[in-house]
Amino acid sequence: MNGLFFLYNFSNFLINSFPWLNKNLLIVVAVALAAQFSTMGLVAGFTGLLSIWSVFANTLVSPVVPIVTILGYLGLIFSNVNPSFALIFNLPASIFANWIVTISHFFA
Repeated sequence: MNGLFFLYNFSNFLINSFPWLNKNLLIVVAVALAAQFSTMGLVAGFTGLLSIWSVFANTLVSPVVPIVTILGYLGLIFSNVNPSFALIFNLPASIFANWIVTISHFFA
């Protein structure tokens, strides 16, 4: 809940403070910061570490997460009809998922 409150206020702050920057880019940064803020306690509790790179990494991967989710779900649905037909959706999903893994390994 705190993350959503932070996201709403911070995205408005960014948009008002930097009107010359792209609004969509500012929203992506606000989402990454809200994710960091929301999970900071859990991450610190489990690992004992806080990453300064996680906001940048989340900004890089957040645009492809919906693509992976939608294509993976479509691949799951169509795999019940014909498993080879699911490859049409799963191959692009795996390429975008590989991007997420690569960024995760780089910033780990």
